[in-house]
Amino acid sequence: MSWRDWGNQPIWSTGSGLVSNPSTNTLIAEIDSTQLGTVGFAANQHKVIEVTWLVGADTSATWQLEVANSTTLTAGPSTSVDMVWVKTPTGQSGQYVTRHKVGPNARARARVNSTFTGSATASIQAEFLT
Repeated sequence: MSWRDWGNQPIWSTGSGLVSNPSTNTLIAEIDSTQLGTVGFAANQHKVIEVTWLVGADTSATWQLEVANSTTLTAGPSTSVDMVWVKTPTGQSGQYVTRHKVGPNARARARVNSTFTGSATASIQAEFLT
């Protein structure tokens, strides 16, 4: 069980807001390694973060919510630390909370798992747990 230090400030994602007809390579929202502060981590340095994902679309969507250690968008152990796939129904959104052990160059990003026609939006919030 983690203890929450209320002095830790949340980190919010950047993104383009509402994205029309996104592909699997379109990052709907991202917290990059500079924002997260993991760019300067030593090779064996790790911390635990709690991530809140808010995702939704005007058509049914399958989301790929991932914490990765590279800008590469291909799935696999070399770039993705953790991946979670969730589905949102037409015209609805979902909120998901996950915890991850992050290391050097870690980033959190939300994208759709398959190309679809419609609009999608996402927001990510991360907070270090102490």
